Amino acid sequence: MCYKPGHFICSQHDLNIQLKLLLNKRITDMAIKIRGITMNIIQKAKQYTPIAILLLFSIGMIFLFYNSFAGDTTNIPYATKAQLADEATARTATDTALQNLVNNNALPPLPAERFQATLTLCGNSDTPQWGPCHYTVGDTGPAGGKVFYTTDGGLHGLEAAPVDQLDAFWGCDGVAITGADGTAVGAGVTDTADILVGCDQTNIAAKIADDYTLNDYNDWFLPSIDELQLLYQHEHIDGGFAFGPYWSSTESDSTNAITLDHGKPLINEKGSTFRVRAIRAF
Repeated sequence: MCYKPGHFICSQHDLNIQLKLLLNKRITDMAIKIRGITMNIIQKAKQYTPIAILLLFSIGMIFLFYNSFAGDTTNIPYATKAQLADEATARTATDTALQNLVNNNALPPLPAERFQATLTLCGNSDTPQWGPCHYTVGDTGPAGGKVFYTTDGGLHGLEAAPVDQLDAFWGCDGVAITGADGTAVGAGVTDTADILVGCDQTNIAAKIADDYTLNDYNDWFLPSIDELQLLYQHEHIDGGFAFGPYWSSTESDSTNAITLDHGKPLINEKGSTFRVRAIRAF
């Protein structure tokens, strides 16, 4: 054969001839086998004559299919020398272009595993990096908020809106909202969803947080009481807290919900108007 993996040891013309010979041999072998089966059927029983005719017709179609490739090897499903050379040239050009960007400090150094690397522009840096973003508390988050909690080595966490939203009441005073009693970090998103399902009033704290948008990110929610306390511990990074209570998404009972006032959880009536600070998970 002319071809070894990664190397050609004969001319393109010789390669085309060998490809045609290989295809011709396979078709000829197939035709001989089909012809033998056909003759055997004809000899055994005349009632199989229509089947034999069909098989002979198939042989003719196979040869017709082969002849359609005669003189035109571009349709043969094998990589040609030119195609492989073009791919190698493209890879070399890409590597050269990337290395030039690295040399000009436009990109970070190339990673060892280039086929699995993704170039990412993270919210905490103006310089792109290879691979996923890792955040620390105090960084600007993916949406442009301030990161106040991280997990999984900074791959995930919570960021807070840089400013307060509108003041609002909690809503649905006298109605117990099923499921909106989560307190832990991670509960705010489900609390907010439960409030929006169980309370159809407009301009409530959960709705204002849910409607908040920053840099095209619209997946914000009202924090649970533990999330709100965690945010308060890092208030210096997000513009601080104003004077007075902030609503959490954590309901106390049918007429009350929990607020945070200067770091202290307090139970307040749902009909009271307090501040709202939206957060989101990443």
